[in-house]
Amino acid sequence: GGGGGGGGGGDALSARTRTATLSAMLHSGMYEASGTWAEEVGLPAKSGVSGAVWCAIPGVGGVCAQQPRIDGAGNSVAAMAMLRALVARLPEMSVFHGG
Repeated sequence: GGGGGGGGGGDALSARTRTATLSAMLHSGMYEASGTWAEEVGLPAKSGVSGAVWCAIPGVGGVCAQQPRIDGAGNSVAAMAMLRALVARLPEMSVFHGG
């Protein structure tokens, strides 16, 4: 469980692929801001210069925010602010939340 895809009842990715993907997103998905993002927000994420930021919430699902204004690292300013606020309100979403 934890990664069903498309209503077929099974996982869309193997556990190994899922772990590798989430790990890559956590340590490099936010360009030069990845380390700070991981520490402060704790969600595997991938941003794009279009202003989209997609975050995985392991075992739950995902959330995407988009706004075109980007910072010097190439990440959406407003999307990151919204996602930070979401995790501040629901800290259990962070992969580093102690429970």
